[in-house]
Amino acid sequence: MPARMRGSLIIIQTCISLHDMVAMSYVVIRSLILAFQILDDWRCRAALLCFTLICVCVGSVVCYNL
Repeated sequence: MPARMRGSLIIIQTCISLHDMVAMSYVVIRSLILAFQILDDWRCRAALLCFTLICVCVGSVVCYNL
């Protein structure tokens, strides 16, 4: 495969990955907003926020190490 074609494939794969990441981020953010609207107690909101931050940190470490 020519180098030019490989470069194009890398760009296309990167764009697809970015699109998937943006789509998943949108779903997660919308879900969090909905959960915050449903939860009345501040302790539940704090627990949800901590859980989300832990998931984001673990996910970032896992994705970085792939």
